[in-house]
Amino acid sequence: MTRAANHYELSLRCRRKAEQEFELDDLLTAAEMMWGAIVHAIKHIAPQYTSTRLNSHLEIKLAVPEIDGQLSDIDLREGFGNAEALHRYFYRVHFADHQVRNSFRRCQRLLDALLV
Repeated sequence: MTRAANHYELSLRCRRKAEQEFELDDLLTAAEMMWGAIVHAIKHIAPQYTSTRLNSHLEIKLAVPEIDGQLSDIDLREGFGNAEALHRYFYRVHFADHQVRNSFRRCQRLLDALLV
C-alpha cells in the first residue's frame, strides 16, 4: 500500500484528521482516524526495532511487545491497547463517550512520544 518512508506523514495526516473530527464531536470518525495514526506511527518506528512484517492488524499486534521491550520511556503496549479500543469502538460503538475521549487523549500522548 505505502512505502515505509510514508508512514510518518500518513500518521501525521491521520492525526490531524482525527483531531479535527474530535473537535467536531464526531467521535466515531475521530476514533478510527486515531487508530490509523497509531498504526502508521508504529510502522514508522518498527524497522529500528524488528524485522517483522507489519502488513496486518495481527502482525502489528504481535510486534508491539517486541518493540515495547526496546523502548525505555514509552509504554507501547498500553498505548496500542488504547488505539485498539478506539478501533473496536468504530465497529461496535459500545464505549461511553468519556471512555473514547480518554483513550483518544492517551493516543495523542503516545503519538507525541513516538513521532519526536
